Amino acid sequence: MHEEKELEVKLAIRDPEVARRVLTSHGFEYEDTCLEVDIYYAHPCRDFVKTDEALRFRTRKCNASSHYAVSYKGPRERGITGLKIRTELEIVVDELAWTTLRSIVEKLGFKPIAEFAKMRELYKAPRMKATLDTLFGVGFFLEVELDRMEDVTKLNDLLGKIERNTAISTIDKTYLEICLETGKCRPRVE
Repeated sequence: MHEEKELEVKLAIRDPEVARRVLTSHGFEYEDTCLEVDIYYAHPCRDFVKTDEALRFRTRKCNASSHYAVSYKGPRERGITGLKIRTELEIVVDELAWTTLRSIVEKLGFKPIAEFAKMRELYKAPRMKATLDTLFGVGFFLEVELDRMEDVTKLNDLLGKIERNTAISTIDKTYLEICLETGKCRPRVE
């Protein structure tokens, strides 16, 4: 199990190619492309919408590897404008454990509320990660995650270039919220 504070910003973007160029010009290196399918659950006794929490089961199939993960996401903390800060607990398991854990939570009364797929390009730079996402049925997004708060200036420089060249807007919503609000997300790639 891995627990950390997630420090990230999400942008809706028009042109993924422009975002790729800006990322590489800022020292990001392409790592892999992955298909992720996320399944989110509702708690039987607590309204995760009100508490701003999430329980997510994810499959990730990349060119270089695959994994199965179960994550708890805690309530968002308000920090610097546009920067989302929240606790994330994640455990990576094998397929059998992932399927068994899904059965356990469903027997405990948790109900699946959303399933959606995205194609995700992974990029890495010193103390920063970026993902260029195609959320099927919705559009293109860029997420940039910091390892530490001290790198916010570096992040702002990158975001300034992206916003001038291809960003539509900074997004404070999670992919789950976007999918539930729009009803446009697709659970599988056709």
